[in-house]
Amino acid sequence: MKALVKAKGEPGLWLQDVPEPKPGPGEVLIRVLRTGICGTDLHIDAWNEWAQHTIKPGLVVGHEFVGEVVELGPVDKVWDAPAHPYTKALLAAMPSSDPDNRTETPPISGDPPNPIDPPSGCRFHTRCPFAEPLCANATPKLTAIDRMGHEAACYMAIPGSGHSLAPVKGADAA
Repeated sequence: MKALVKAKGEPGLWLQDVPEPKPGPGEVLIRVLRTGICGTDLHIDAWNEWAQHTIKPGLVVGHEFVGEVVELGPVDKVWDAPAHPYTKALLAAMPSSDPDNRTETPPISGDPPNPIDPPSGCRFHTRCPFAEPLCANATPKLTAIDRMGHEAACYMAIPGSGHSLAPVKGADAA
């Protein structure tokens, strides 16, 4: 079977022949039938029949920036309360059919970083209006920001991270 493979320590994904995995106890093999790549995002638009009937569309959404997942969670959580500045910018960039509610200025300025040679730290820090030195020096890990499965890789959303806008560590997550 063919699979997208990420080589250790190297940027990018490669389509390679791999042996079909054998799911273990409590694991499920989902066969992706059709995908599309838009920029650096991989979009799955057809799954095997079991997955289509078992996994509810819109249950979880996630996206990445320059090869790193930056936010993941239930659609309503990510849509209504985005935690990563890139997610906020993507939502702000959605076109509107209302002529009085058009986006006049782009929500993100600057050029995207080179995915072959990404910047150190958070890959979005070069375009983020909230970036602090911490963001350039260390890569944030995808971290739970509530008890509902919403995760973000942003120091601004991680309690006690050292970012000036981060929640206080120990504050009760929703």
